[in-house]
Amino acid sequence: MDKKAVAEICRVLKVDLLDDYRKAVYRNNVAEVKRMRPESLNTAWDNGYLKRVLFDEGHLATTTQNILPVYQKKTRAWFVVHTLVAHPFYHIGQLSIIKQLVTKG
Repeated sequence: MDKKAVAEICRVLKVDLLDDYRKAVYRNNVAEVKRMRPESLNTAWDNGYLKRVLFDEGHLATTTQNILPVYQKKTRAWFVVHTLVAHPFYHIGQLSIIKQLVTKG
């Protein structure tokens, strides 16, 4: 990104709205986890369900089908840990880079 692109992102980015969205996602995730029954966490998703959720619903591009083996034969407990704990942590490095770009003068 060049300085012009960073300046444009800073101009249009609404940090308060982004924070509100983050908090709403967090509240929804907590509520969803509370609704889960512990015994259901040992259930693994079948391939048809994974394909529907990941590709048919548009969460991942169909060109990324090679990622399917990463998610196959995983339990609901694995998905909870991956999507609610590990995956957001992966983005910390990206956020650090964005912060550096935004604060550059």
